[in-house]
Amino acid sequence: TDKLFTQFIINLPIISEDALKMVKSYASGDRITLGLSTMRDIILYRPKHSAQCLQTLLQYTTDGDGEYGREVSGPAIRCVVNKLYARASLKPIIEQFAIEHFEELQRTPQYFDPRVPQPPNRELQLKDAKQYEAQLNLYQESKQKWQHFEVQELKKFLTNHSQLFFALCTQKPELLSTLIALYIKCRPNVQMAVNQQMESLIKFFGNTDNPMIGLIASCPAGSELFVEHVARILTDNGKEAPSTELYNALIVCYFREPSDGGGQVRIFLPIVTHLDEDMVNKLLPALLGQLDKDHCKEAVGLVLKRTPEPVISPSRLLVSIQKFAPIETSPHIEKVIALTNYCLGQGAYDKQTLSAVLQQLVQEDPIPVLFMRTLIQTLLVYPDLTKFAMNVLEILIFRNEIWKNKHLWDGFIRCCHMTQPESYAVLCKLARSELQSVLQQKPELRAPLLEFALDSSVRPYVLEVLKEDGNKTKSEDTIAVKTELSQSQNLPTQQNENIGKKRSRTDFVKGSENENEHEHENEFTSAMANSNKRIKLDPASMDAPADDGNEQTTQIKAEESSKSSAYRVQFFL
Repeated sequence: TDKLFTQFIINLPIISEDALKMVKSYASGDRITLGLSTMRDIILYRPKHSAQCLQTLLQYTTDGDGEYGREVSGPAIRCVVNKLYARASLKPIIEQFAIEHFEELQRTPQYFDPRVPQPPNRELQLKDAKQYEAQLNLYQESKQKWQHFEVQELKKFLTNHSQLFFALCTQKPELLSTLIALYIKCRPNVQMAVNQQMESLIKFFGNTDNPMIGLIASCPAGSELFVEHVARILTDNGKEAPSTELYNALIVCYFREPSDGGGQVRIFLPIVTHLDEDMVNKLLPALLGQLDKDHCKEAVGLVLKRTPEPVISPSRLLVSIQKFAPIETSPHIEKVIALTNYCLGQGAYDKQTLSAVLQQLVQEDPIPVLFMRTLIQTLLVYPDLTKFAMNVLEILIFRNEIWKNKHLWDGFIRCCHMTQPESYAVLCKLARSELQSVLQQKPELRAPLLEFALDSSVRPYVLEVLKEDGNKTKSEDTIAVKTELSQSQNLPTQQNENIGKKRSRTDFVKGSENENEHEHENEFTSAMANSNKRIKLDPASMDAPADDGNEQTTQIKAEESSKSSAYRVQFFL
């Protein structure tokens, strides 16, 4: 019956407008197959009506959520691609239509519903907390609905404007170059949505002799999301090893000149578990530098979890991560902290591995600023590494002069405080000014440390600091209180000239000679010479009242100290 109807329409001497309306009603109604097949034959065999019917049929392919619905758009695309596109006279018309509609993707509306929900005014929270909470709940609910609507509308928009073009690409792979040229002009969120639409197209070409693989090697800048998605699809999200063709194409794409679009390391994320150690070591700086925190965790997790063994040794990986942020002002400091926490939460880091990591890091010059943070985290997980940690702290004292770095020094003091009493022997090996600095920050260490020193063989100046500085601090506190009271009453005060007076290196040596300890002078010459070049953190210099001429300097130092404490919160709290 259907064939008879089609033959009847085709053989009519004149196809009237009413006859065409009947055919269109079939195509967009409940007899889609009959309507489309009849329209196809009119296009092929009745030239007078060919152009009109072709435009109608093409319109069906892009109107999945419109007047005709998805039921007709899919069959219409198959009819155009499989039955009409092969005709030389029709191919340019079909291609132009598909490309023009695909170009609309770069003009995708930012919002399909411009009525973006707005949060309630924060001032309302102070006036009426209950009303503010009610409006906040309403805002969150409306925002969720609005976001769901935006996602659905974007999906419909992209489907309507891309599916015919994708179908033509299966018949003419040369159109892929047009695809990528238009793709890079779209916003990133549109690119990600387009990727989801292309999954069947990517799978159509397969993993070998795939024209998309050839396209990867020459992809321009801005196409890394496309390349990554192709690699994910062809390797089943990394579960399967990439073909030789795909692997080589990714290598060529990455190692091109940056001006040609190369150097986007995220394209290797789908196949990172299939890379060898040398390649991972080459890519690691870019993985840490280019990727955001979440993608970095993904890459690190894939490296560590590959079976039967990780891509590279866990110790080498963590050392590289720590070295990537050597100082506190490194732009990637927060990312390195997050990655270190992530690594320590994986089963790959046992006591032996972490010991190897710390042993390598302590040899670095300069030592990475997060070293003490990592050491403290290690001790929290493995307290039985305390003895090993004491050896590390001694290295930091005698070879690295850790007090020169404010953040490492704060971590050193905290580590010594948490590892009592094992750390007492280490603290007693500090030079005078450094020991004073520790006691100033942790005065509760003075009594147990003095008790340890009295029962141990320590340098005489250690006992001096532990005994005399305690009394000195009390005297300074008393004078500071009196000074404050006198100033409040506008009364002059006479400060003790000895307060705030620092002991020079010569005094230290002379004192050592008087105490028959001159043999230790050479051991601390370097440390003392360096300490003379910086502001000493002894109680006298910190607690002495400032004179009128130094009020501005004191204020500046206080501001700098406040800024420095903000960094310390990140590292050690």
